[in-house]
Amino acid sequence: MTPRPSSTAFTARHEALLEALARYRFLTIPLAVRLGVGDRSRVRESLAELETRRLVNVARREKSLGKPYVFTLSARGAALLEEWAAEGGETRTVPVRKSPVRVGAGLDQKLCTVSALMALDAWAAREGASVGRVVAEYDPHPQGLLQAATAVEFEGVKYTADALAQIRAPDGEEWLFALEVETGGIEGRIDNFRAHLPARLEVFSSDVLDNALGWPETNRAARCLFIFDTADLLAAAQRLVAGSKGDVWRKVLLNTLPNVERDFAAGWWRADGTAGSLFR
Repeated sequence: MTPRPSSTAFTARHEALLEALARYRFLTIPLAVRLGVGDRSRVRESLAELETRRLVNVARREKSLGKPYVFTLSARGAALLEEWAAEGGETRTVPVRKSPVRVGAGLDQKLCTVSALMALDAWAAREGASVGRVVAEYDPHPQGLLQAATAVEFEGVKYTADALAQIRAPDGEEWLFALEVETGGIEGRIDNFRAHLPARLEVFSSDVLDNALGWPETNRAARCLFIFDTADLLAAAQRLVAGSKGDVWRKVLLNTLPNVERDFAAGWWRADGTAGSLFR
């Protein structure tokens, strides 16, 4: 990487970490290592240096819980990325969080969403797919509204996904996915999945997401991807929905986060008991 004029005091690792925070919003040291920017020691050192320069913020969780610190991009870090872009003749706006990170179960869910989106990017790069518009629930709203960035509405029906992604598969076909990440909460149960399933099925039965986003009718309908943090959670969900009938179940697929991290496109399960590629 050729240093920008104002980036000579920074290493390629510093720049890669800032860019990753701009894309994914949240990082931990293990997640950053997955990006291939360095081992744990080097990543930890680089993030500490960025914190010292007030380019990143850190949410320090209790060490007794065994959970890693969480890093986010600061306003100063976003401004630096915008400055680097301007030096290259590019106009860039890098939005950042205006509120501090809240430590709790919701943060774990956000980190799982980050992991899934990282896996999507890695799969696309490996397989020659193209990732288009990607937005997560926790992203700053593009219009500055006080609502989730993924919130949509059509004919009075509202829906907010954990993340939305438009993908061009290696064969050129366009796909629209809503990601719903299920961590099981503190008790490790599928209560949240069970409680919200009827409303989510209604959304995809009525093509709410497709219509709200102007998804072309010539493309396949949007899919709802449930990603469970563990195999036990997936198994419980499978028992709940196994054998369910109706056209909507062709649009609903289930997987585990570890499987998705290995290969985003493989191992997706449907209520009819079949499993296989995401693109079917």
